[in-house]
Amino acid sequence: SLQFNEVVLEAERLNLGKQIVKRIIKEKKSRAIPKVFQSEVYQQTTMTRYLPEKERDSITLDSYRVEYLNEIAATQFVRGQDYKKIIKAEIKQTADKQLKRFTPMTTGNNFKGSNQFTTYNPLEYFVTPEDFDIDIYDNSFKNKTLSDRPITSPLANTALSNYTYRLKKMDFIAEDTIFTIAVIPLFKGAPLWTGTLEVHSSEYRVTKTDLYYSPGINGFDSLNLKLVYNNENGYNLPTEKRIQYKAKLGRKDFTIKSTYRTSDYIFNSTFKANFFYAEKVRYTEQALKPNADLMLEYRGVALEKDLKVFFTEQDSIYRSITSDEYLQEQDSIFNKITWRKIALEGFGKRRRAIGLTYT
Repeated sequence: SLQFNEVVLEAERLNLGKQIVKRIIKEKKSRAIPKVFQSEVYQQTTMTRYLPEKERDSITLDSYRVEYLNEIAATQFVRGQDYKKIIKAEIKQTADKQLKRFTPMTTGNNFKGSNQFTTYNPLEYFVTPEDFDIDIYDNSFKNKTLSDRPITSPLANTALSNYTYRLKKMDFIAEDTIFTIAVIPLFKGAPLWTGTLEVHSSEYRVTKTDLYYSPGINGFDSLNLKLVYNNENGYNLPTEKRIQYKAKLGRKDFTIKSTYRTSDYIFNSTFKANFFYAEKVRYTEQALKPNADLMLEYRGVALEKDLKVFFTEQDSIYRSITSDEYLQEQDSIFNKITWRKIALEGFGKRRRAIGLTYT
């Protein structure tokens, strides 16, 4: 293959980068988008905390440390604006209690059960299929937490009034030409991306994006959006989405990375009545226990070294505190009878080793 770096081709003041983007915007009107489909999903979120000097290891002197890892293997279903995700496996590890807060579960007025609490991560803002419904061909990117204004896409219908473009590089592979186009906002401080688009000359389709925006609100900063597009049954779809941003939690500085990778598409699926009713995310019974084998199958590649070390450490802690020996020891402490305990709590007995609490 041949490669030219930093190509600037302007004959008679013709901006070739701008001409390519104009062609993409024109072509996108006839771009086919599937309305009904399902696909397999691998989802990963990591959170790395910046360590002040006094907290750093005296030997490694690492300035960053992984404090949160969440992996999900699931099947997602889409029908127009309806979304649903059925989780087959989830492995969630955290070393920071602030990243695992508890909140009451939202229930309807007719709910008859006891009070329920669920955990959530206060910095994890890409969770549901709707959160990851991101396509650079759309006119704007909307996430009110990360930006108080919609961020205009470099391929929006109004993009040529908000951006300028420059052809940075051309790669010649076989009979195809791959253009790398710099995206440059025209207005400082406006909700606009900066970065690059990768475009294949065949059908002038976008294959990759690497875009940045610094919203500077709500303690969030340095938003980076990387999309990878692939041909799925004739549809040019973003099959891998990587979102990174920085955020504060109290005095702690975190870098959050979320990945959403889809595969094995089935188009024009049929669904039972009320399939999309109420719940957006549902857990299967097998997802309630960590399933490393299934997760490895969906992940496809080994975890990076720092994530693997963190996973191993947290997994050993999980196995320890869920072992029969540990639970029996906790039960013996809880079940110890004293007159003060009877007066305050009544008589109760717990056997968490086999999941029982009775009075």
